[in-house]
Amino acid sequence: MKPGDIVITQDYSLAILLTSQRVYVVTPRGKLIKEGEAADIMNQKHLRQQTMKRKRKWKIPKAFTSQDRKNFSGALIDLLENHEELKGM
Repeated sequence: MKPGDIVITQDYSLAILLTSQRVYVVTPRGKLIKEGEAADIMNQKHLRQQTMKRKRKWKIPKAFTSQDRKNFSGALIDLLENHEELKGM
């Protein structure tokens, strides 16, 4: 990976590592992950893990909706159109 690359992943831990290397990360549901969100993301992940351990009940992900597809395509188009580093691609 090099700065300015785009990665699509739902793995937030990987996303945090990549954003620190100036890689753009978009989730399949259309959320653009920013470097400054690392602490919040890791805290949320920790809380989810603790809750799941206590309840011993794993929730399945919500179904992927047409709105998720719209959010993803909108985020990706915005990223491609509005970031100078990517205009040469």
